[in-house]
This record gives sequence, C-alpha cells and structure tokens, in this order.
Amino acid sequence: MSMYKQNVAQVVSQVAVHLHNALGPIGTALFDRNGTLVFNNNALHYVNENTLTALVADCLINPVPGGLSSVTADGVTVRTIALDAQHVFVVVGNKLEDNTINGFVSSLRRILPKASITDD
Repeated sequence: MSMYKQNVAQVVSQVAVHLHNALGPIGTALFDRNGTLVFNNNALHYVNENTLTALVADCLINPVPGGLSSVTADGVTVRTIALDAQHVFVVVGNKLEDNTINGFVSSLRRILPKASITDD
C-alpha cells in the first residue's frame, strides 16, 4: 500500500467518526479506484461488499460532483463520493442527511493529504 493510500485511509477513518456522531447509526467505507475495500466502519452491516463495489465502480465511471445516491431493495441509502482520482468514500444508512454529508465531504477534501506524482 502506498504511503498516500495509507495516509488517506487514516485521515478518512479518523474523521468519519464525526459523521457517525452527526448522523447516528450509519456505515462508512473507503474504496480505492480498483474497487478494493480500504476500510469499513459498519458499511457492510447494511449492504454486502459486492453491491458496494458495483456502486463504487458506477461512481468512478460516471463522476458527479456531489456523488451518486442509490437506494437498495431493502430501503437502505448508499452515497458514493469520489474524494480524489484514487478513492471513493461510501456512506450507508436508513436516513442520510445530504447537507450534512456534503459539508463533511467538503471539509474532508480540504484536509486530505496531497498525492505525489509517483503515488498509484
């Protein structure tokens, strides 16, 4: 794992605690651009990894500034947001507040470490 990937995973996992505190019972996860789960904080409690991987791929193929929102057959909302060219942040839960998530992601992007040219 590259130093950049380790640093991003560490920052995201630490600050995601604040999002969990703001929204209550949710799951969060971080995937890399290859669809590999970098960390999981209860996201797999709501949705299986194959479903999340497919939604992450959709997010990378069709990047939208605010990310993509999907609802599973069980009524669980999944937000996938590209943080940078290498990582997708996932928020999963029954009641997600878009404004809270958008504000969190905006702040998160400001504090993420910068990728070096050699990081993959």
